[in-house]
Amino acid sequence: MTIFIISFIALTVIVLLIGFHFGPHSTIASGLLSATLAVIAIVLLATQKNGTVKIHSLLLIASGLISFASIASIALGSRGLKQAAKGFSMGGDRNLSKLIGKTGTATSAIDPLGTVSVAGESWSAESVSGPIPKGSQIYVQEADQIHLKVDFDPLSTLKRREPN
Repeated sequence: MTIFIISFIALTVIVLLIGFHFGPHSTIASGLLSATLAVIAIVLLATQKNGTVKIHSLLLIASGLISFASIASIALGSRGLKQAAKGFSMGGDRNLSKLIGKTGTATSAIDPLGTVSVAGESWSAESVSGPIPKGSQIYVQEADQIHLKVDFDPLSTLKRREPN
């Protein structure tokens, strides 16, 4: 039974981390999914003896912690959505249209998703033209509430080809 409880905890942590990575909508969804997983685990792993239900104490503790993390995830996702609707984030101005046309650097390989640094901030990014290696100069073509759509920076490509 302990291996099932550990597997349950690992799965729930993975769901929560994925939700936090993809933004407020995913954070809320991962919170709801992990709360559902906690209920399912209790129902499936509860044992019955003589008509009474017995729940393993480790399962009860794990479910309590997961429930707390789920509620926190839903609250943080809701806060992120409210802040995005106002046009602000915890860090300040969220007018992402200012980022269109800016250049930056791929801080991870982008194939098709990855991360970039633009205007001193880290952003989730999607390549519009295929894989972009880590360290490449990028150009922001589009921006939405969650991530930037980027391509290779054409000016940096020209600069590399120009003789000194």
